[in-house]
Amino acid sequence: MGRPEATRRAVLRGLAAAGLLGAVRPVAAWADTGSASGLGPLAAVSGGGLTTPLDPGWTAATRIFNSRFDDAAPLAVVAPTTVQEVVATLGVARDLGLRVAVRSGGHSYIGASAAGGAVVLDLRRLTGGIVVDPETVTVTPGSQLGPLQRTLAQTGRSVPVGTCPTVGVGGSTLGGGIGIDSRTDGLTCDRLVSVDVVLPSGEVVTATTTENPDLFWASRGGGGAVGVVVAMTLRTASARDRDVVAMTFADADAPAAVASAVRWTARQQRDVWATVTIASTGVDDVSATVLMITAKGQGTSAAADLVRLVGADPRAAQTTSLDPTGTLDLFARYSSQTPHPFVGGSDILRTVDETTAIAVVDAVRARRATGHAASAIVDPLDGAVTDLGAADTAFPWRGHTAVVQWIVDPLAADDTETDALAWLTDCHARVADRSDGGYANYAEAGAPADRWFGANTARLADTRRRHDPDGRIVSPWFD
Repeated sequence: MGRPEATRRAVLRGLAAAGLLGAVRPVAAWADTGSASGLGPLAAVSGGGLTTPLDPGWTAATRIFNSRFDDAAPLAVVAPTTVQEVVATLGVARDLGLRVAVRSGGHSYIGASAAGGAVVLDLRRLTGGIVVDPETVTVTPGSQLGPLQRTLAQTGRSVPVGTCPTVGVGGSTLGGGIGIDSRTDGLTCDRLVSVDVVLPSGEVVTATTTENPDLFWASRGGGGAVGVVVAMTLRTASARDRDVVAMTFADADAPAAVASAVRWTARQQRDVWATVTIASTGVDDVSATVLMITAKGQGTSAAADLVRLVGADPRAAQTTSLDPTGTLDLFARYSSQTPHPFVGGSDILRTVDETTAIAVVDAVRARRATGHAASAIVDPLDGAVTDLGAADTAFPWRGHTAVVQWIVDPLAADDTETDALAWLTDCHARVADRSDGGYANYAEAGAPADRWFGANTARLADTRRRHDPDGRIVSPWFD
């Protein structure tokens, strides 16, 4: 058989937006935003990291990964190098009555860190980098997933993260962090040992299970703390050699491939993971590509087992044995490295039976019928994800079967944002009776907070009120 089609159509798993839980507050206008004098207070404390609309570097400073938001108009961008500069920037924001949007990697689906009318606090220049200890790693939020994993691989260690190498550690972790090791080692946020947070008041605190436990709880899947997370320490796990299996099934077999892959994965040991990407270019027929991760040497037998369950042969298949670095390289090839426009969203599914699988596949078929591309990516939420209860962390989806990511990526020149968003609405409707919400890292504008945080919403809101009563930090979920 031939080589399978792209196993991940734009692997966009982690989102930026390291600061959250802010309430809506009117943003005060600067006395003179069109002159350098109006920016004087920020210039004085930013250590040279201030970029304004008058600077030649303004376009580069404001661009994020989703170019749908290239026209966003923040008041300024501050790129601190020290925690002290973060503290000082928040102090100026308090004095001027301004809001602050936090950027770790800039991959937010809804442009959260573009934040028109706010000061963007870009943490990618923050010093500290990646510090590896025998069983933990401490990292700044603006560090990227790819370099983090490559650094850890050199010591035989790993953390469970998403597969897009340019996503920021901060936003991805604070929103949850789903990836190929989730069944084995849990979500990225489950590995958190501590976070260092600059609160809107300017106080710098450490949060753990015993010290500021409310902030620590909110940092584990609530989309971020109530201030600016400037460092996080995570427990690492052993890095592993693997077999990676990709099998592409035809349109007619796509529903069976989806239902079978989910059912098959749930019966396996936790070191096995599988995802299904249902996709069409808008011209080609819909296909379903199952991507399986197994222990090294087990991929061939696992693939045969799944094919029997599907009841149909794939039209293309490939099995590759890879070391940890090779696995990173593989996913990097299927992850876009260049900013571009895209539209995405998600549903958290209680079950993925045959009826659910048909609904998911039909959503992509409906998009294809309009002549436009789309994908639905179904990832498991079982295994180690279920070791914690729904209220143990802010991430609430501990008893669900899967998350389906709906994505139009890229948004083509002959497509429209309006049509893509309408397709998202149709997708939600098709699975409404088996969905309990969405994944915060696949955020959608305008949805209520309880869509992302379920029964944990009230506790998150209360945490915000106590630590950020003025709503200083911009939140895509609570604003």
